[in-house]
Amino acid sequence: MGQRLPGGRHGKEGVDRAVRFPSRGLFALGVDGMDPALATAISRTSNDWLAEFCAGGSDRMFGAGMIPPHDIEGAISEARRAVTELGFTTVFVRPNPVNGRNWHDVYDDPLWAELARLGVPLSFHEGGRVHLPQPGANFDTHTCTHPLGIMLAVVDIVGGGVLERFPGLARPNANPCGTTAPSSTDSMPERPRARAWRASSLTQPGKARHNEPSVA
Repeated sequence: MGQRLPGGRHGKEGVDRAVRFPSRGLFALGVDGMDPALATAISRTSNDWLAEFCAGGSDRMFGAGMIPPHDIEGAISEARRAVTELGFTTVFVRPNPVNGRNWHDVYDDPLWAELARLGVPLSFHEGGRVHLPQPGANFDTHTCTHPLGIMLAVVDIVGGGVLERFPGLARPNANPCGTTAPSSTDSMPERPRARAWRASSLTQPGKARHNEPSVA
């Protein structure tokens, strides 16, 4: 998550305000067929933790609320709670289709209507490999799935007519559609070495962990 104190890294880099997304939380709902109640409970727990974490940011740090795509009613109620009670400025889902549904499916229309009423954008945030459809998963997952998955989700929302049906819906925040590309491309030569290092460290538990490759 990085430094949460206003005078820390954010202050040095000239960042006035920041929106925090989970890290491990990006994987928590990455499977089809999850029990809807469980998906909602995971989202609530993650959001409660993130709200406590952001509370130390002196009004300079805000959370991005996790909402469960497996449970439309749970997603609506959690989006409402995240914004009105926890003070979050956006809610997010992974860009990967869940339970075989595209994002423009009418199943999600009640959610888009609620987000339009709340006046907050939907954010897409990809992560590492999960048990959901991911473009480019047969290649390097981070380099390919991050930009491509989010691009396709935006095409899904725009091309599927969601913004036409809900003109009050804030434009989707495609994070990190463009910002990941440079760092991912730069780190591509390091990735084979990183995988080899991890494999050797697992087979040789006592091996000293030094000279670990830098991986974005």
